[in-house]
Amino acid sequence: MMTYSEFSEVTVGCPDNGLPFEKMAAQESTVALAGMSHGRRVPVTPTGLFHSSLPPAVDLEAYSQQNEVRDFHRHKVKMYSLEPADTESFRTELNLLLDLLISQDYSKGSPGIGEEEVCALLVQACRLVQLNQEHLVSKVCQLIHYLLNRLQVIVDEQNLDFLLGFSVSALKQCSSWTHVEILHALAALVYSNGHKCQKYLPYLLGPNGILVQFSNTSKTDPELLRAAVHCMANLCLCVPGQPYLEEPYRMTCFKIFLAVLQNPKINIVDEITNCTNALKGIQSILNGGKMSLKEIDQLGSLLAVLKKYMLHGLPGFNIEMPSIIYPTPLPQYDGISPTKPEQSETTPSRPTWVSNY
Repeated sequence: MMTYSEFSEVTVGCPDNGLPFEKMAAQESTVALAGMSHGRRVPVTPTGLFHSSLPPAVDLEAYSQQNEVRDFHRHKVKMYSLEPADTESFRTELNLLLDLLISQDYSKGSPGIGEEEVCALLVQACRLVQLNQEHLVSKVCQLIHYLLNRLQVIVDEQNLDFLLGFSVSALKQCSSWTHVEILHALAALVYSNGHKCQKYLPYLLGPNGILVQFSNTSKTDPELLRAAVHCMANLCLCVPGQPYLEEPYRMTCFKIFLAVLQNPKINIVDEITNCTNALKGIQSILNGGKMSLKEIDQLGSLLAVLKKYMLHGLPGFNIEMPSIIYPTPLPQYDGISPTKPEQSETTPSRPTWVSNY
């Protein structure tokens, strides 16, 4: 059988002296010429054998992005051509269209796909789905979560109100098996939009709010708990120059985050994810403005979990932390320093907060 190296050189004719061919010199052209005189050989490169005009990698990436944009617009036109109906053919067609949109591997920030187009597509998808079509509700929520995260879209206020209304209504009416997907969509919608969600906060974070119920660490399914904590962390995310969550809602989230950190789960994946989201949520709350920890236990509990997770994951290091670390005021010594008497006389004494642990 001819080897690749033998196959890569093709004999076009015989030399006049009848001697065997010698190997082509490296400096000879590698381009095959059709009308060459007898006695010359043409080395054929792999690209010449198969395809001589393959685009470079950069062009392939640009071509792929063009396909993504073209397919997105084609699917959007198809979405707008549908009319809502409670028929099997409609459900099948819409389900297929949603699958096509979710299966697209959109690049982050794909050029040619605007935020307004994404929001309009999601609104149209929600309008086509009735809440009793739970399979389609779940698919639409998957699409919301996927597009907003993959294309890094922040929903504008008008479309946000409609999409939040759809998500909240779905949480109220749909079966429990859909709730995780709905919460994933909700988390993507409220990201950096917490200040625009005032209308829905009583239902989400009120005394009997749905997120409060789902965040019960002793009763809630782990996957549902993880989705609810993530949603609350995104709600608490601060945007400079925008109003923060009102004090009652911030305190509700703070207590839930604290409970999550104090009650880690056996499943290490759930523990890491929940604790990461809870710590992010507490950081957002503290960065968002002044929050009064009215009870000393709240500050002590926060200090305890922060000290615990400062050392979390260190190999071979396992220490039992108390549930509360009480801060104790320790006044500085009032004695005059012999080295710097003038500084000690002018500097007022201030209490230093230390822990008794």
